[in-house]
Amino acid sequence: ALFLGSSLQGVVHSFGEFHNAWNTLITSQPLIAVKFYIPGCDPCTAIAPVFHRLSEEFSGRVLCVEINAKEHKGLARQLGFSRFPSFAYIKNGQKIAGHTGASEGQIRAHLMSLIA
Repeated sequence: ALFLGSSLQGVVHSFGEFHNAWNTLITSQPLIAVKFYIPGCDPCTAIAPVFHRLSEEFSGRVLCVEINAKEHKGLARQLGFSRFPSFAYIKNGQKIAGHTGASEGQIRAHLMSLIA
């Protein structure tokens, strides 16, 4: 999984740089799964290995990204999330699905529908 907390393939130092990196990402990658997490959140920590395993399984088909929602509250709110962990599924720059809370089956089902 690609981490977009404080970095995106290098160091992103400001909100403006993060915003530019995010816009580049969603316009350059047709299928993206985003996990929003907060450090210290037990459910966020518990689902992390599952999300990492699924990101490897779907590698080459779906870009899986993790974003620290504490650092990037505006983006989480923009996508409709205020509780975490939350997941957004983006196709061609548009959010097509999302959910709060996590189970491997739920995430897998959304990833499968994303690539269908």
